[in-house]
Amino acid sequence: MKSEINESTATAVVNRDEKFKQKVKLGIILGIEFVAVAVILLLIFLTGKKSYTVTFDLNGGTLVSGSLEQTVSQGKSATAPVVAKEGCYLHSWSASFKRVTHDMVIKAVWEWETSTGFNYSDSENSDYCTIEGAYNHLYGDVFVPAYHDEKKILGMADNVFKGVTGITNVYMLDGMLYIGANAFSGCTSLETVELPGTLREIGEGAFADCVSLKSVTLPDDLEKIPTNMFKNCKSLEEIVIPASVKEIDQTAFIGCTSLKKITFLTEEITEIDEESGEFKVVGIKGIETLGDAVFANCSALTEVILPETIKNVAAHTFDNPDLTIYLPFKENKLPSGFAPGWKHESAKVEWDYEPPEEETENTKQR
Repeated sequence: MKSEINESTATAVVNRDEKFKQKVKLGIILGIEFVAVAVILLLIFLTGKKSYTVTFDLNGGTLVSGSLEQTVSQGKSATAPVVAKEGCYLHSWSASFKRVTHDMVIKAVWEWETSTGFNYSDSENSDYCTIEGAYNHLYGDVFVPAYHDEKKILGMADNVFKGVTGITNVYMLDGMLYIGANAFSGCTSLETVELPGTLREIGEGAFADCVSLKSVTLPDDLEKIPTNMFKNCKSLEEIVIPASVKEIDQTAFIGCTSLKKITFLTEEITEIDEESGEFKVVGIKGIETLGDAVFANCSALTEVILPETIKNVAAHTFDNPDLTIYLPFKENKLPSGFAPGWKHESAKVEWDYEPPEEETENTKQR
């Protein structure tokens, strides 16, 4: 009887140990599975958690401290660097860089520290205004603001600075879209003008009779140079015509007696090839039309290279007998848009001209 009890007890102990071992084994298996699932979920999370690049464009300013290019995790915010620009304060950044969800380029928006001497007029939209006039006693450097009372300045009306003879240099920030007719005409002390890159339209005679004007850079998106724009700018020695300009109206540079060099920029027009998925050149953009007497009485001009985009040249455009004109056409292939008397009868023409490759590349970009 006693031996049967001992045997039963031993069996119970063995069964208990087996159950314990099974529980331990099951616990280990479940633990391994839990860790595996956790690792997989973590990998999925990390894979889906992207990072983006935020680039801060100084827009003519200088970096004081901080980083201009930052890698930011999805949903996090970038930190604006400390920047400065002489004569300006930072008005704002061009876009928000909070909770970043894509690669971004953020441009600094500057405002001149002083903007006195102007009269403003509100537009129909309360967020915008225009410059309607300026005080006649303005002199020296003039800084045209981009904002007035938090309103963005869209443009400049006709005759704003007409006859203000004391100003010498004019600086404009990006944002302005147009300058009215005769805006600076008769500013006889004006030497340089820094036009905004956003400018799309300039009115007739905008700089006419600015006899001291030596330097002006035309914006890259300007499509037309209007009538009398630089009439009698006797100190202007060089002008670069952007590829965006298709037309120069009559007498635009008449009387620019110091003008020695004209550069007509061209730019390739490209589109994506549907088959290859690569960009292909489909054309060239550049100057197409020169109006009547555009460069009349430009006595210092001795050479002009016209690009392949030129189609129409009106009468008396080039009246200098000492001028050499380089054309990309064969002598018997002159476009029909070249009017009789488009050049002086004594001017020399070099036909079928191909500029050196290096020169061609230089004229495609500033």
